[in-house]
Amino acid sequence: MIEESKPTKTVLVAEDEPAHRFLLQSALKQLSINVETVENGEEAVKYFKKFQPDLILLDIKMPILDGLEASEQIRKDINGHDVPIVLITGSDDLDSIRKAFELGVTDFITKPVIWPILIHRLRYLLKANDALMELKSSERRLRNTQKLAAIGHWEWDLESQTITMSEQMYSLFNLSSNEFKGSSNEFLELFTEKESSRLQKAFEVAKQADGIWSIDSVINTKEGISRVVHQQGQLIYNNEGKISSICGLMQDITKRKQAEDEVRHLAYYDTLTSLPNRLHFKENTELHIRLAQKMASKIALIFIDIDDFKYVNDNLGHHYGDKLLQTTSHRLVSDLREYDSVCQNSNDQNMNESSHLLSRLGGDEFTVLLTNIMSRSEVKTICERLVKTVSSPMDLDGYEVNISGSFGVAMFPEDGKDLETLMRHADIAMYQAKSMGKNNFAFYDPTVDSDMINFAKSQRNK
Repeated sequence: MIEESKPTKTVLVAEDEPAHRFLLQSALKQLSINVETVENGEEAVKYFKKFQPDLILLDIKMPILDGLEASEQIRKDINGHDVPIVLITGSDDLDSIRKAFELGVTDFITKPVIWPILIHRLRYLLKANDALMELKSSERRLRNTQKLAAIGHWEWDLESQTITMSEQMYSLFNLSSNEFKGSSNEFLELFTEKESSRLQKAFEVAKQADGIWSIDSVINTKEGISRVVHQQGQLIYNNEGKISSICGLMQDITKRKQAEDEVRHLAYYDTLTSLPNRLHFKENTELHIRLAQKMASKIALIFIDIDDFKYVNDNLGHHYGDKLLQTTSHRLVSDLREYDSVCQNSNDQNMNESSHLLSRLGGDEFTVLLTNIMSRSEVKTICERLVKTVSSPMDLDGYEVNISGSFGVAMFPEDGKDLETLMRHADIAMYQAKSMGKNNFAFYDPTVDSDMINFAKSQRNK
């Protein structure tokens, strides 16, 4: 005789009305599951803590503990974070529905219950929870495998000040086992002084937290090969509560970091000139504006447009147009470096020092951001030099061309206190420079604002 298979899933139903409890129990048996019932929220919480059912169906209005209170207690339980909880409530009880989702309830059913919809919804939740549990189980297996595997593993015994490394650790550093004697000082010397200091700081931070540490480091092999590694580990405490050792895992993430750098470069830098692009310019300029507001300092935004670039592009071709833009960007970079430095990443700069951010916005448009400016005369000197630099004769693969640039300047905070306003006013000042015969620069002048807007529009429509 073949025994019938037992239900693999258990659903707990909490309902204080006997008739409705019976109907729910009868309907749920269509799912071929085990259905257990209780009469109130308190009994539901007790049952969950003892048996941990696969899904819980709670009426929102029950004695002793209602559905919301029971849900809150179950979610606080260490085993109750993921179990699906479905509340049964009136269709007009929107406040309870809002509170239910805030407490982490999975779903709700409104009265009167439409039984086919209830069955389908619970079947879906049980399947979804199975998938979630399998995912969590896979993650646990992966974590356990990483802990047990001997890949890039090391342990630091603090009492003896010795380091034990796995075979793969030697491979990461391109060392043989007889080249490493096992002292902690020797281990730290495998890192640069800066990286060694960062690693030890990570240990100190872990002492104040949960003992877990994580850090990305740069290591250099004895052959001079540079690798980026991700390290994570744990401080091990003895029975007296003192740190007895530090264990760590090391993974080579060089290729991943290179890919991330490539993605960042594509997102933030112009592919033709390698200058920061519009997005990079926008983010950095907004950062410098906030800093200037805080420090009560001045900023100059210079908008640069190459005069008659369209003529070169149309008559000589895009190849020569691209060469012109590349040569112009090199000239601007060199000229600005002579004065100070071109800021390729403002996060690496000392914000209290004067710096430049040269960007290509697109086409033949460039911008220069001058920070911590002392006076307009300082900006005037820089603009005069840049105008001269751009207008020098240029050899483009055998073709000598003479170009020039029109420069418009807007000052923070007098000409605008946000990026959009500064860009608009620098653009107007640039067209004012064009109206003066090109190969020139102009500061924004609000008295000619209207005329310059009309002039700018007429130029763009040509």
